[in-house]
Amino acid sequence: MSRLIYCTGNSSFVSIPPDVLRTVGLGPGDEVFVVAEPDQRRIVIAPAEPLPGVSGDLLGRVDCFIERYRPALDALARE
Repeated sequence: MSRLIYCTGNSSFVSIPPDVLRTVGLGPGDEVFVVAEPDQRRIVIAPAEPLPGVSGDLLGRVDCFIERYRPALDALARE
């Protein structure tokens, strides 16, 4: 199935039809990995798998930490 690439701001996106998402068990809000395979001129989108041994609670705490300390983390990344 052919789709167009659209631009919004500095980002580009491709819409994915609902039946394709249902087929692979994904929907709006699900996390995916996007990987470029330049030799084949291909972009692969795959469901993000949870890290083994890492609880959802820990991931939520990490997200809160990053949100709270974002300015400090950004400053450290620039150094």
